[in-house]
Amino acid sequence: MAADSSCPQCNSVNVIFSKKRRLHVCEDCGHSFDISPLNLA
Repeated sequence: MAADSSCPQCNSVNVIFSKKRRLHVCEDCGHSFDISPLNLA
């Protein structure tokens, strides 16, 4: 996971990408989110 990818809910960097759900999932709080190129700018 890239260093700038963190959970928007708890700011944890322990984030994985779920291929099945096609979302990023925080391993600390369980929050699921999508990282689109527009959100990284």
